[in-house]
Amino acid sequence: MRIFKKLALAVVALCVCSLAFAPVYASSAEQSVTSAASQGSRSFGFGEEMRGKAFVFYGDSITARLGLYFTDKDYIQLLQEEFGFYAYNGAVSGATYTVHSSTSNHVFSQLSKSQILCRDADYVSVFLGTNDFGSSRALGSMSDPAGTDTVYAAIKQTLNDIIELNPDAKIMLLTPLWRGDAGYAGFDSKNPAGYTLADVRDAVTEVGNAFGCKVVDLTDVITADNAGTHLNGDRLHVKPAGYRAIADKIKNS
Repeated sequence: MRIFKKLALAVVALCVCSLAFAPVYASSAEQSVTSAASQGSRSFGFGEEMRGKAFVFYGDSITARLGLYFTDKDYIQLLQEEFGFYAYNGAVSGATYTVHSSTSNHVFSQLSKSQILCRDADYVSVFLGTNDFGSSRALGSMSDPAGTDTVYAAIKQTLNDIIELNPDAKIMLLTPLWRGDAGYAGFDSKNPAGYTLADVRDAVTEVGNAFGCKVVDLTDVITADNAGTHLNGDRLHVKPAGYRAIADKIKNS
């Protein structure tokens, strides 16, 4: 908590991003998921006990506020207002769980740039997966060892790395939102790799549950019926009403 209390988070973010850290996953690539019992419970509820605690958020454009005005509030700000925790938003638009040679924009890059904050956090949230689906990254299966090549493996590796940095952190995983953009509408449309957004949701849920994390299923937050009020014209990025719906789902889960 010292970092969160002594420094303004915006300044911390700039300072931390300038430091040269080695990739987090390099030191824990051989680890693999065990059972919820051996990992211990990392789940939690939202309540008064969060006031004054530190919360780190990782994600893609949804968490990075793409499409919002400065005065609009995202789901982190809405939750922070209500529960009084300190927050660091490390999300980057376009980020994935998996690592691909064509880009360095993935969750491990976010972790690498914020190791000090992650070590100091009481809570850590990861909200990714839709860009893995949109980019047709390999899905894999629950039998995959922790790694960076498939969605299942990368979720495991993400959790391993967070736990390595901060064994006491409570961890929350958010499943992907409904998307209605051309070619990928809904949860049942298959991408060129042959799997659906529902499959990514199931991967996040399965791995998160195995690690004893808090898993928030956002499947019903945005639908074809409310997309007009909850999503921007691209039917992918979120309007203020959608962020309110996300925040409500998270706090009530």
